[in-house]
Amino acid sequence: MSVDEDARWLDWVTRQFESIAGDDKEIDLDEFKTALKVKESFFAERFFALFDSDGSSSISLDELLKALDLLIHGSETDKLHFLFQVYDVDGSGSIDPDELRTVLKSCLRESAISLPEEKLDDLTLALFESADKDQSGSITFEELKDELETFPEVMENLTISAANWLKPPTVHQEKRATPRYLTRAYWQNNSRKLFFLCVYFLLSLLLFITAMLQHRHGGAWLMVAKGCGQCLNFNCTFVMVREHMTHMDDGRWV
Repeated sequence: MSVDEDARWLDWVTRQFESIAGDDKEIDLDEFKTALKVKESFFAERFFALFDSDGSSSISLDELLKALDLLIHGSETDKLHFLFQVYDVDGSGSIDPDELRTVLKSCLRESAISLPEEKLDDLTLALFESADKDQSGSITFEELKDELETFPEVMENLTISAANWLKPPTVHQEKRATPRYLTRAYWQNNSRKLFFLCVYFLLSLLLFITAMLQHRHGGAWLMVAKGCGQCLNFNCTFVMVREHMTHMDDGRWV
């Protein structure tokens, strides 16, 4: 969010809090869910527990604003630590593979990154095995942070969702009004794929036009047919090359 959006968000939170809080100027878990409109019970309970710094089973406006300020203006490490604490429900200081997968899935969804379930499983396993230095079957925050610091772009994307979970509905709806494929985040996260598609399209167009020009004396229908045929030849060649590469990767090349 921009600086202006941050200010409007905090102002919205303050007004929501003041409209719900009683004479004691504090809110409990149910009032917290109403104030911030957090529908997911799991997230609401975890946020509330983390925001309740004094363990009083209620939070003051000061506690709430301090926590939200950390999510807005804190460093990527601060936000990652918050996410880690959200999923470290038992407070053991470590998370298992299933918890890590949930973290990745939640964060990637908010970061406009789309991954098939199988790829998400592979990412989770690879990240977990690499981060679990002592092979204890769980990873600590320090292990996770050290691992993600070698992939700064991944760490940045993971920390986007920390504040997004608590955006007011109007801000969230405005964000989603823009199709995911037209967002800046999508183009940044899929730059290689988009570059390939552009090159592929331009090559196909070049081959089509070249074939048409070579047969320009044969009439319009022949020109179109030759252009399509040239594109078909290109696609067949491309498929065959891809198939051979797959055989080589699988060790089936003879």
